[in-house]
Amino acid sequence: MDDWKPAVAFFTRTYLGVSRTDGEWLEAVSTALLGNWVDALEAPPKDGGTLHHLRREARTVHRQLMPLWQRKSGPGRVWMLDYRLPSGETLHELVAGSYRIEDEVLDWSPDRGDACAVLGQLKEDERRVAQAFALGSGSWAEAADAAGLPPQIGERVMRKLRRLGVEYRRRQPLVGAA
Repeated sequence: MDDWKPAVAFFTRTYLGVSRTDGEWLEAVSTALLGNWVDALEAPPKDGGTLHHLRREARTVHRQLMPLWQRKSGPGRVWMLDYRLPSGETLHELVAGSYRIEDEVLDWSPDRGDACAVLGQLKEDERRVAQAFALGSGSWAEAADAAGLPPQIGERVMRKLRRLGVEYRRRQPLVGAA
């Protein structure tokens, strides 16, 4: 059934000058041979002859048959999101865990007024740590890391929030006391 492959491989190496005759190249050359390259035989050779035209057609077909994730794009390659990195995680996990558009677009603030009052007393970097913790980035050390700060800052923000929360409750009048 594959008796055409040796003949196409020989033709590819000998006449087209393509040394690689793996499955993708054989498919590309056989598709190019089935194409309209014969039309170039009728016209006088303008751009290097019939073989040049056939070689160009085979390269075009080979490029079209190549999967997107194997193509080069500028200086790099296009990678599929399920490509596994040496660290063991996939690109999808890396991208999904590190960037969320809503973090840039929406101004994060809690629903409760008492929480807003306490968070309003924090510095900007401390507020980023509290926001990262509230959005589920793990422990306080991981929240500080997500905010781009050293892990020990996370524990400091946790203690400061506890202290400010206790102060806020102490200052509030008791509800129902009259």
